[in-house]
Amino acid sequence: MHAFCVSVHSTCRNLTEDDAPENGGLVCYWDTEQNSQYCAVRCNDGYDFPSRISNYEYCGPETGYEWHLDHGVHDCIGK
Repeated sequence: MHAFCVSVHSTCRNLTEDDAPENGGLVCYWDTEQNSQYCAVRCNDGYDFPSRISNYEYCGPETGYEWHLDHGVHDCIGK
């Protein structure tokens, strides 16, 4: 019989400037009671997303502590 370990994440990774859209940014809030994080995805003045995305991204128990942003975020482009 072989034993194996499975790594289970119980927190979300901290987002950095590298995760923010080019010509934009992220404004994040930790909800410590729910062990989750919400981030607003924003573009700088004069820029917008090429296609509308959610204003907020969420990471927590319901997402298996994975960010949707882990699949990439659209960069902001000039209007």
